[in-house]
Amino acid sequence: MFLINTVQCQPPGTLKIGKDNFYFDRTEVTNIGWQEFLYYQKNKYGEKSKEYYDNLPDTIIWAKAYKGESFFSNRNKYNKFPVVGVTKTQAENYCKFRSEAVTKIYGKKVVYTLPSKSDYILVIKNKKSVIIQSINDYCKVKKNKIYGLCDNVSEILSDENLAFGNYINESDDKCSVIEFKAANQYTGFRCKAIIQK
Repeated sequence: MFLINTVQCQPPGTLKIGKDNFYFDRTEVTNIGWQEFLYYQKNKYGEKSKEYYDNLPDTIIWAKAYKGESFFSNRNKYNKFPVVGVTKTQAENYCKFRSEAVTKIYGKKVVYTLPSKSDYILVIKNKKSVIIQSINDYCKVKKNKIYGLCDNVSEILSDENLAFGNYINESDDKCSVIEFKAANQYTGFRCKAIIQK
């Protein structure tokens, strides 16, 4: 996930938004991205550590989204789908991990955070409604586009108790802000990145 082309001028997996130093994930953070995070936590702190244990997704919630499957025994089947069943604190921990990992490889200080409501407003593209789908479905189309903002899982915001993209709303307006208080089966997240000079 973090392999970087040396001629690439933006953090991996992101697109530059506007003229400012603001980069936005093309897709939601995937299950394989979360597995990389857990692997790092386990190797650094140990499998019985608080750091590793505190960042495990809620596997019961995860299974609700993915047809009763198990996060650990069937993860290859859903590698490229959005991770769900995570809390805001866990998502923020992932952003810190990703900042460290990418900075180490990239050669520049890259800071990842959860996007805000105003960040999402800048990048909204469409209002089409579909079921949770694989990130591969997006990546086969174009690499210079932001995907899944309003037509995949809802996404945790940096704003308190909010998520973007009303996945469970049956109306046509999926591009709205909803309440988010706890991990659930229809909410994931993506990151924004800033390159520090």
